Amino acid sequence: MDWVSALLAFLDDRYAESLYPISKPIASALGLRRLSDHFPSFCFAAFAFQSAFVISGIISPYISRHYKSLPKRTRYQWRVKSASQLNALTVLIMGYTCFHSPVLEQDKVYGWDASVGRLSAVAMGKISRQTYFRRDSQIPIFSFLWDTIEVVVAGGEIAFMIHGFACLCIFSLGFKPFVAYFIPRSLIWEASTPFLNIHWWLDKTGRTGSTIQLINGIVLLSTFFCVRIVYGAYVTYHFWQALYSARDTMPLPVLITYIVGNGVLNILNWIWLSKMVSAITKRFTAKDEKVAPKADGNIDQVVEKAKDL
Repeated sequence: MDWVSALLAFLDDRYAESLYPISKPIASALGLRRLSDHFPSFCFAAFAFQSAFVISGIISPYISRHYKSLPKRTRYQWRVKSASQLNALTVLIMGYTCFHSPVLEQDKVYGWDASVGRLSAVAMGKISRQTYFRRDSQIPIFSFLWDTIEVVVAGGEIAFMIHGFACLCIFSLGFKPFVAYFIPRSLIWEASTPFLNIHWWLDKTGRTGSTIQLINGIVLLSTFFCVRIVYGAYVTYHFWQALYSARDTMPLPVLITYIVGNGVLNILNWIWLSKMVSAITKRFTAKDEKVAPKADGNIDQVVEKAKDL
């Protein structure tokens, strides 16, 4: 993925200034002074994932014989998950390359590295992987902001709304800059996303309860537990420690909000893990029976939000 980072760096260097009339007012209004420098990366990421969404709809009928027979809503979700898969793999590789930044190591709260700016732009430019379907729109909406708004509009669970809002804050506030050190470490939690998408595709292509879904389910749960529960607790400890060490440089309400909010997200991870175990186990409750998934698959509504921080 070095070529992706190089391409984004080129776009930022070449076009950031020309886009200042658009990006500067937005960055100024939100207090995100680094956003303007990486606005071209954000625009390119949004375009790339939207393109993946469109292209998936064109080639999927030739890849899977099941695609055309799926309901309209499910075909839409199929395309969203194709873009989701591309996004997850991209941020995972880009995130890992940002791990060893000397600048961020020296200042974990207010440090800044342009590579993390590009990573954040890609994360914010992702296609929303919301399970709800907009009847009045065939176009997926960008960023975690939609996750929050759509849950409210669609009457989803409060846990999903909390998750979407927290993700929006973390990845956008990185452009202040603020806690940029922890952005790539948080995005490593996307490691379970590819397996969750595969699980969904197996359901929709008549492989519910199959051996391959069992293997994928084991890998999904193992990965989720390792990166979200174990590694998540490790990152949370250091996140709290970094915030506490800089407590004199920020308002107390901000400190409390971030510490409590991060703790809540970790609790949600445990809740979603238990529901994932239950949902996957039901597919293998009887040796000679297979669970017929609904069009939206219970597993998707329960755990789709658990894959993004």
